Amino acid sequence: MSARRDRRRRLAVALCLAAASLVAASPLPAAEDPVRAALLPAGFDGPARVRVAVRLTIDPGWYIYWTNPGDAGLPSRIRWSLPPGVALRNVEWPPPERFGLDSASLGYAGEVVVIATLESRPGAAARSTIDLAARVEWAACAEVCVAGRSDLRATVRAGDGGGRPRPAMPVRSPTAHDWRPEAVALPGSVELRLTPPPSEGVTGIDFFPMEGGVFHHRPPALERHGGKVTIRLLLASGRTAEPRAVRGVLTWVDRAGRRSATTIAARVTTPDDERAVSRTPLRETGVLVIR
Repeated sequence: MSARRDRRRRLAVALCLAAASLVAASPLPAAEDPVRAALLPAGFDGPARVRVAVRLTIDPGWYIYWTNPGDAGLPSRIRWSLPPGVALRNVEWPPPERFGLDSASLGYAGEVVVIATLESRPGAAARSTIDLAARVEWAACAEVCVAGRSDLRATVRAGDGGGRPRPAMPVRSPTAHDWRPEAVALPGSVELRLTPPPSEGVTGIDFFPMEGGVFHHRPPALERHGGKVTIRLLLASGRTAEPRAVRGVLTWVDRAGRRSATTIAARVTTPDDERAVSRTPLRETGVLVIR
């Protein structure tokens, strides 16, 4: 009976958020919206690269969702409008936190800064200014959930960012292969096996899958065996086949008390797979240090 009540609660949350998505067509007036967005030029980073930041300021008691909202919710999105000859190279979302029912909603409270890197396409004429536009969409939740959006514009000029503080940028630290991720398929779950860097003194480990609908998003079961950490990721309800790969954001607290994060990517193998292809990350990345 408790499992049935749990499913009903989840359905109620999902229906509430689905209804909130209808508000996106007519968002709240700016004065009433619990989220405020700004597009901040960070300046040219070399002759052909520009970095900009989208800052979302969230009222106390509210939160918005990550790009993977978790078991319920609407993902936050940024839709860019760029001039000819300019391409979006990379977007860096900070690692999320947990909210809502069973801590299974993934998102942000307070303030979040998203960093985007833009580059001139090969052969494009050199620019001293770039005009940018972005539509930011989110769902904000407290006792109720409301969808919102903001249309932003900014001009980046050569020399911008030199005379005023830049938005907080990711700090490069150990790369993902320091954790030596392995992913092994088990009945109804995938076991993610990690070896923490010995110099980090890590605590408070958590994992956030990048894709929705693959795993349950409640805090995963975690075990330590000697110098290794094992995270058990339960497959989402109704899913019977394990994914080909596990991709997500791993967070931890280091010896200095800072919350840090890195992306983890590992191919999923079976327990008797001797090829050990999961020992090699699919993509290396830097670590975000959240100050």
